Amino acid sequence: MKFLKGFQKHIDQQIFDKIYSLEKLQFTAREARAFLPKILSAELAYFTGYLQGDGCLTSDEKMVCFSDEYIEQIEQMNFLSQKLFNVKGHIYWKDSKISTKLSPSLEIKNVVLNSFFNKVFGINRGEKMDLAIPPIIKSDKELLRNYLPGLFDADGTIPKEPSKVKQMFIDLNMKDKCFIEEIKGCLLSFGIETLKVYERRAKSPGSNTISSTFELRIRQKGMLIRFLKEIGFKHPNKIVRMEKTLELLKRARWDLNPRPPG
Repeated sequence: MKFLKGFQKHIDQQIFDKIYSLEKLQFTAREARAFLPKILSAELAYFTGYLQGDGCLTSDEKMVCFSDEYIEQIEQMNFLSQKLFNVKGHIYWKDSKISTKLSPSLEIKNVVLNSFFNKVFGINRGEKMDLAIPPIIKSDKELLRNYLPGLFDADGTIPKEPSKVKQMFIDLNMKDKCFIEEIKGCLLSFGIETLKVYERRAKSPGSNTISSTFELRIRQKGMLIRFLKEIGFKHPNKIVRMEKTLELLKRARWDLNPRPPG
């Protein structure tokens, strides 16, 4: 990039335009290669949302990582990485602080992808902080419609067995209150009303430190239905739960086609 900037300054001012006009943009970091998309697609929006939830950019600038309770979701993210960037990651199992079972993780070792998500979408490296919906996604409602399931697939909850719960619910839990409030506002743009953000204080896993998490809660029947119809889940396990929930709503003769907001 340094060479190209010098080339643009002294030889060809249109060099970057000419590169961008190519059908595919291939970037390399030593032997690693990656194709970066020129168009922000629905799948890339979802990938970004899930990255901000259950993923991270390593501080050494070398990897994009994901973790999840279900191997099917990890495999799905690896498939998306191959489809979007032509980069396949490494899946392995590791100990979890909140479970006695090993959990699957995905490491995508690629400097280019780490830099791409940091520079283009503003996702910080290392410990998550100052999370925000990327403006380029927030300004497009269809991209937002695919981005939000990524967040809910990562940090959202829906009953495993809807028929056994006293009250239906969809929740989203995060440590960043400002981010939760921003998500709340975006859901409202789809006509989905949530309860007041709830602060939950509890000990962190594996320590006696008291920390806060913030919950975005959907409880009203009409809003639950609207969320499942407008946003929904893409996580393989949560899709099953979603279908069970909708089937229960059908048997209860609840309105599955609520009127649009406004």
